[in-house]
Amino acid sequence: MINDSNREKIKDAAINLVLTQGIFHPSTAEITVTAGVSRTLLHYYFKDKKEIEELVCQHAMGLYRLKTQQLFITEIGMRERISEFSETAFAFAASYPFLDIFIITASGNNTEIQHFLTEQNFKIQAFIKELDMFFEENSLHDLTAEHFLIQLLSVINLPLDVIFQSIYLCENGQRNLCTAKQYKIVLKELIANILSKFTV
Repeated sequence: MINDSNREKIKDAAINLVLTQGIFHPSTAEITVTAGVSRTLLHYYFKDKKEIEELVCQHAMGLYRLKTQQLFITEIGMRERISEFSETAFAFAASYPFLDIFIITASGNNTEIQHFLTEQNFKIQAFIKELDMFFEENSLHDLTAEHFLIQLLSVINLPLDVIFQSIYLCENGQRNLCTAKQYKIVLKELIANILSKFTV
């Protein structure tokens, strides 16, 4: 009897390969090895690789919506929105470091993602206007919404592998790569430094 949980294993494996490992076009062999299933099972649940790719795209768009939704909640203050977004975006960057790059890359030949990005762009432009008004109302004349967001997103999306290769800690006279926990502390300090610009 075939276990339906194998379908989820295959889907999760494809998502992991694409969004976590950055293998944007994994082969069926790579997917089955990662999922720990046979190619026969893969073809039982999915008629072709394109169907799996579509599931990955749908999942990526869903993750991106979750990642950015705090920015568009007008019921809470701007500081809270930025702070909550930073926390959420950091978590997504750590779990899915290739999410943004994949969406941008896939938009080249995927009309659904193109429409999705157009929809997101309208929301971002509206948010930028709100942010500019916030800066103006609080006499933060040295800031522009665009520059602030660029700084914030640049820090949040620092590639983990580059950080791990460049930051070393000395223990007992030996150089050791920093841990994910230590990286998180460093990144939070950088984010806090950017958020401090909200101080009126």
